[in-house]
Amino acid sequence: MITDGEREGAMYIQAKKVVLLMLSSLILLTSISLVGAAEGTTATSGDRYLVRNGLSEAVIIWWSTSANGPDVPSFAAAELKSYAGKISGAQVPIRKGQLVSASGQTLNAISSGIAIVTGTEANTYLQTPAGTDVSVPIDWFSQANTALTGAKEDSFSIQTVGSKVILAGSNDRGTLYSSYELLERLGVKFYAPNFESYNGNSEFVPSLPSITIADLNVKEEPSLKYRRKYVEEGWSHTSENLPQLLDWMAKNKLNILAYPTDYIHLGIVKYDSWRTQLVPELKKRGLVLEAGGHGFDSFLQPSKYKNAHPEWFVSGYNVFDVANDAAVTAYINEVVDYLSDRPEIRIFDAWPPDSATWPPSAVQRYGSIANAYAAVINKLDDAVQAQLPGVRIEAIAYQSHIDPPSPAYAFHPTVLIDFAPIDRSHAEPIYGPTYPANTYYVNLINNWRSTFTGDLAIYEYYRRYSFHSLPIVMPTLIGLEVPYYQSLGISGLGIYSEPGDWLTFEITHLIAAQKSWDVTLNTQLFVDDYVKARFGQASAADVSAYLVIVENTGRNLFDRFRGNYGDLNAVSSARTNYIQAKTKLTQAAANAPLHSSSAFILQRLLWNINYAISDTEITYYSLTNNPVKLQQAKLATKTSVDTHKFNGIITQSLWTLNRYQGNATRNNTLWIYDLYRNN
Repeated sequence: MITDGEREGAMYIQAKKVVLLMLSSLILLTSISLVGAAEGTTATSGDRYLVRNGLSEAVIIWWSTSANGPDVPSFAAAELKSYAGKISGAQVPIRKGQLVSASGQTLNAISSGIAIVTGTEANTYLQTPAGTDVSVPIDWFSQANTALTGAKEDSFSIQTVGSKVILAGSNDRGTLYSSYELLERLGVKFYAPNFESYNGNSEFVPSLPSITIADLNVKEEPSLKYRRKYVEEGWSHTSENLPQLLDWMAKNKLNILAYPTDYIHLGIVKYDSWRTQLVPELKKRGLVLEAGGHGFDSFLQPSKYKNAHPEWFVSGYNVFDVANDAAVTAYINEVVDYLSDRPEIRIFDAWPPDSATWPPSAVQRYGSIANAYAAVINKLDDAVQAQLPGVRIEAIAYQSHIDPPSPAYAFHPTVLIDFAPIDRSHAEPIYGPTYPANTYYVNLINNWRSTFTGDLAIYEYYRRYSFHSLPIVMPTLIGLEVPYYQSLGISGLGIYSEPGDWLTFEITHLIAAQKSWDVTLNTQLFVDDYVKARFGQASAADVSAYLVIVENTGRNLFDRFRGNYGDLNAVSSARTNYIQAKTKLTQAAANAPLHSSSAFILQRLLWNINYAISDTEITYYSLTNNPVKLQQAKLATKTSVDTHKFNGIITQSLWTLNRYQGNATRNNTLWIYDLYRNN
């Protein structure tokens, strides 16, 4: 549960920037004046009109000298134009710029940028026809270049210089982030991807006749280098909603999509299936593609090699014979060929099968499974570094190979390690003293940090598949743990991203992204402002109470990997609490304006809490030996899943089916993938 200590811990963290979510009452203003700025700067009122009374008084000029081409900065400019139009109805013109320097000055820290030129100065550039480059004095960007010298990857700057607003990043992605930051300061809120299930309620865009920009001097740098979303099991991902996911990721300053090469070698969730749709969407946002995942066998396939080399595959084990050098070489060659044919992949996850079983020869030759795994990965890394420079190999510290290898087999520092504490407890922060599994994982992280000099990231389970779409959201826990992880030397975080129940986990996705970008963000203040802006002042108190109830309930019920469903007290408490949470949501919905965005979201959260109640009653009536009520609970749960699987609150999967019908396996639930893809 959320303890007083946790609440105090959440409140002591000082925000380094103005909280982005503005109270909904502010939206009633007839114009927006941007409120600066980060790092202690004070904004003063300005009269830079981007739009005045529905008419544009500015021009957006973008430029690029990036080796990656112009896609990202030109897209960033287009996003500014698009949202300015959504806010005001005005069409702010765009021009492509070329840097010019009379003194030979150069920019060594930035390779792209945007200048929003306002007032009479804009007229000079509007005289140049669209499609013709305009000259951009390099000194416009001198301050941004100075601010970003030595800055981390993805950092950005927003500064006002005279009548201009200057946006730039330490890389192209940073330039895009600066555009979205500016839009957030205009009152735009990027709550969720624009999935069909949201029916247009995924974002908030104010409707105003005028947009003015006050003085700004903003610089932001990311707290974590690797800020990810995992597709993983991918039950509800489709070719239509994956671009929408990428769009939200960029708007929330995430930078990596991890997509399985072929999830557990089933031939269903495969990167190649939607590569054509994904690559252009990734490219125009500068997002990084990570591929691979569980499955040595997706590359060293028994169907291809076993007849000729039966000795490479040991009966009863799902990992090939890694002690056989010829088998390892064949695996490496397959991976290198795969990556060579897909140059957009920048990180490759070289993971064994899930629940890996290693043949005895691995330990016999290398002394431990961890050593054997590291030996294979280091050989792969050597080959990739030699043939495909710039591609990172990632290994996973997980289950049988979660320990760091001995010094003789230490991973190369060029390898990225993902640490996966799969059976951790969520009942208290991972650094708490109560749960041995958590203590074990913290000790292991410290061991890794003392023996491994490369980048170490966390594969977290804040949105587990075993939650089976119950409203187990934990913003307080996430707010406490992400800064702690960073203090241990962790440089990355990733969680799952199923569209099917995104609305249920909306606050989880938001807070994980926000804390990955800025670990000093005041979590409680962020959540409070989110609730007021998303649901309105009249409903805010009840929604806040709902969030506290479901966080406490979920963390208590899932004090272990698959939930404490054998304990009647835990299940009974969850049932009671979910009924109480429903009361809070019902009150919140009654106070929401009819047909409003908040009413839309609250109705769906009510559908989800009804599902949570009946789902929990399946176990409750089983433990209390009430077969009639048990069957009623199963039917109610099935009805909820069948009715709402496309409403953004429940992902139908083997995890949900097993609750009310049992015997669901990977192989007999493959039809669900077609269900979502053909909807």
